[in-house]
Amino acid sequence: MKTKQKRSFTINREGVLEIVLVLCGALFLYSALDKFSHYQRFRVQVGKSPILTGMEDFIAWFIPSLELAIGGLLAWPRARLIGFYSFFTLMLLFIGYIVLLKRSGTTMPCGCNFLMKSLSPGAHIVLNSVFVGFAIIGICLINPNYSPKKRRQSSSQPSKKKVIPSRTVTPSTNEIHIS
Repeated sequence: MKTKQKRSFTINREGVLEIVLVLCGALFLYSALDKFSHYQRFRVQVGKSPILTGMEDFIAWFIPSLELAIGGLLAWPRARLIGFYSFFTLMLLFIGYIVLLKRSGTTMPCGCNFLMKSLSPGAHIVLNSVFVGFAIIGICLINPNYSPKKRRQSSSQPSKKKVIPSRTVTPSTNEIHIS
C-alpha cells in the first residue's frame, strides 16, 4: 500500500525578497528602456498632458533615467533599501498624477510602456497600488529590525514589564546583594 506524500511549498524571507526585487526592478527597467527606445512617442504623449505641458523635453528624459537609476539601486545589494523607498515614492507620484488627471476630467495620454498603454486609468491605479505594496514588502524584508513574528506577538499579547534586579552594596564589607 502506497502512501502519498504531501508536497509542501515553503518560501523563506530571502525568496520573497528576490521575487519582489525582480518584479519591481523588471517593471522599471523595462519601462525605462521602452520609453528610451520610443522616445519621440513618449515625448509627444507627455506633451499632451495638461499638467506637464511645456516640460515634455525634460520629463521625457528624466522619468526613464530615474526609472533606470532606481532599477540599478534595486540590483545593488547595498542600495536596495534606498531603491525600494525610491520605487515606492515614484509609484505614489504616478498614482497621484493619474488621480489628478482623472479628477480634472482630462483624457489621459498614457506614457507607460508598451504592455500597459491599453490599461484604463482605474486599472493603472490598481496595478501601481499593487507595486506600492511590493515596495512596502521589500522595505519590511530588508529592514533588519522588522520581524513579523515579533509584531504578531506584541500585538496579541499584553506587554510584560522587565523586572530589573536591584543591587545594594553594603559599604562596610563591600558585598553586593542582588534581590
